[in-house]
Amino acid sequence: MFVECLPSFFADFGVPAEIGDPPTTVTSIFDDFGEDSFGIVAAPAPVLLVATEELPAVVIGAPVSVNGTAYRLAAMHSDGTGLTRLMLK
Repeated sequence: MFVECLPSFFADFGVPAEIGDPPTTVTSIFDDFGEDSFGIVAAPAPVLLVATEELPAVVIGAPVSVNGTAYRLAAMHSDGTGLTRLMLK
């Protein structure tokens, strides 16, 4: 099995995110795809990548705050390697 040094990865590219109520702060990789410049294709929703072991127990609809912007948790997808993608709305 391939073993990745997740703390180093998140230390280089991570931003703090507050998840849940009461909020728990975790280090995450934030992808905010923004808007499609041509208006032809809908841009995907923002996504947080979080180390699964740091993820608090949350439910769909839980509040999430990244860079001062409030979101709600729309879906969670664990990739089986120790990372979980949080789809935001």
